[in-house]
Amino acid sequence: MKINCAIIDDEPLAVDLIKSYVERVPMLHLVDTYNSAIETLDQLNLDQIYLLFLDINMPELNGLEFAKLVPDNVRIVYTTAYSEYAIDSYRVNALDYLLKPISFDSFLESVNKAIKYLQIDGKHRLKEIKDEEELLENSYAIQKQITNPTQDFVLAKINNVENIANVA
Repeated sequence: MKINCAIIDDEPLAVDLIKSYVERVPMLHLVDTYNSAIETLDQLNLDQIYLLFLDINMPELNGLEFAKLVPDNVRIVYTTAYSEYAIDSYRVNALDYLLKPISFDSFLESVNKAIKYLQIDGKHRLKEIKDEEELLENSYAIQKQITNPTQDFVLAKINNVENIANVA
């Protein structure tokens, strides 16, 4: 299982560092990097991303505002130099919060959280699919039961008429 990820940060050195970390983790596939949240809106297909490394303090549109536009299935690891946004970040879909400068160990802990989350979420989604299939099967069985009693009723009426005719 490879996890598609993207990096959004207005600091080129931070992007390079996180990119180098992503390249060291075989489970991650870097889709692209972006230098602003505004640029990302036009270019990034969020339906293909499962993990987003997102800076908070960026011009025009900050990471917390951008996160409100991200689908719920995308897990966000905030990467910032500002600890004061930590509480707010968890209100907007945060999986983790990394303070710059980011060590590889901290990065790896976040990736492991993402992997665990996605495995659990994947199992949950698999269960939902199985539940839907079971629901469809049950629906078909119920439809069959609904149509069969009508046929049975008609057959019973015919048999009853025959029985009455045989008695007379």
